[in-house]
Amino acid sequence: MNNRLDLFNLSHFYFFGITLLIGIIAGALTDSIYWYALPLITLGLYVGINSIHTIYYALCFFIPLSVEMNLPGGFGIDFPDELFMVGLMLLTIALLLNNSSNYPKALHLNPVTSILFIQFIWIVVATLFSSNIIVSLKFTLSKMWYLLTFVVLSAMIIRTIKDVKIIFWLITLPLFFTCLYTLARHARSGFSFAEVNHTMAPFFRNHVSYAAMLSEWIPFVLLGFFWYKRYSIGRQLLIIILPVMVIGVFFSYTRSAWLALLGSLGIQIVIRYKLTKLLSISAIAGALILLFIISRDYYYINYAPNFESTIYHDDLGSHLSSTYKMEDISSAERIYRWVAGIRMSSAEPIHGFGPGNFYNFYKSYTVSAFQTYVSANPERSTAHNYFILMLVEQGIIGLILYTLLTISIFAYGEFLFHRLKEREYRMWLMAIMMSMAAILVNNTLSDLLETDKVGSIYYINIAMIAVIGYHHHTSEKSSGEKTNVVVKN
Repeated sequence: MNNRLDLFNLSHFYFFGITLLIGIIAGALTDSIYWYALPLITLGLYVGINSIHTIYYALCFFIPLSVEMNLPGGFGIDFPDELFMVGLMLLTIALLLNNSSNYPKALHLNPVTSILFIQFIWIVVATLFSSNIIVSLKFTLSKMWYLLTFVVLSAMIIRTIKDVKIIFWLITLPLFFTCLYTLARHARSGFSFAEVNHTMAPFFRNHVSYAAMLSEWIPFVLLGFFWYKRYSIGRQLLIIILPVMVIGVFFSYTRSAWLALLGSLGIQIVIRYKLTKLLSISAIAGALILLFIISRDYYYINYAPNFESTIYHDDLGSHLSSTYKMEDISSAERIYRWVAGIRMSSAEPIHGFGPGNFYNFYKSYTVSAFQTYVSANPERSTAHNYFILMLVEQGIIGLILYTLLTISIFAYGEFLFHRLKEREYRMWLMAIMMSMAAILVNNTLSDLLETDKVGSIYYINIAMIAVIGYHHHTSEKSSGEKTNVVVKN
């Protein structure tokens, strides 16, 4: 990647010099402090373009450490990583405008990224028909900086296993710190189930996002064992980090994360035995049959919980036993949202209510029989199922595109796994598949893809899949050319 502009070229020197003078003179003449920001922005671009790797690495380091900050006007920001994202998005655009060849070849005609970018186009279309276009525009802009930063820029920076190792440690070490921090705070209450949701503050909003990030990253910690020899410093660190993270997931008391770890182990069997197609067809058929059964003659009403007995349980045993009795408040609230989501889909079936708009409209579509003590929803959380969320916000086309994207990730991963010759690339790819399986499970029971803790890893994974695919393509092409040379000789 040509990630440096020719800053010593006179034209660039004049551009930056003139910009600095404009900011200083305009600020002095108008007595407005905003003009003085122009030299700072110029300096930021100047430095950023020359050290974009460093800024990207800083972003990776702060992903586990970022905190939510509320801003005036009801806005919020994940600080500092969203600032890094926006800055890197602008730098990425500058690099591409300066030289279109900077666009990573790994993303050209890749089946996964092709569907991903088509999905983004549909997000733009759904935004145009949104029931609240301001909310949808914010969502679309946010999605744009995720794609440019974590997909496009990641594919520019991540080229080899060595690059992956740098990013691995930059995320693993701060995540390990937050895990130790959370366990230490939780231990003070004797690992109380009732106190679990407050122990990971301020780094995570709740135990779900905390456990989701741990479960999606543990596959890469396992990958690390293949990288480092026995008794090496890297291996010794991983021997400490892995069990601590697994313990962290256990004491998060997050059922979706427990299932996610099982799912990440199970995907190995699916990939190795080429079962992705069968599993995908079975999952889609099962979902359609279940939807038909429960929606027929309002049969789903039979599963409405008892409002008085569906409560929050303050010990793990009661929490687990209430789950299968349908008396657990979090499970019941999920069904409350899912029922509302399915009903909403019939109102706007094609383009949905617009990206980011589930919360703004779902309450008028709820069924009171499924209401729980937490249905007031002060957290402004959404559908707790990303497939339903896509159906509601982006319509049937949005749901189909997300489903196709999900299937293509695992199908293409399976395709590559059985064709890659280098063991290190196969192990790297399998870790990505395991991470994506964990994210899929968490996202099926929550909707975390728009959060920095999960969305960042999801899109970096997609970029790495594309990079591995490009490596395979170029290796096959090189091998074919060598064969032709031998035949001619």
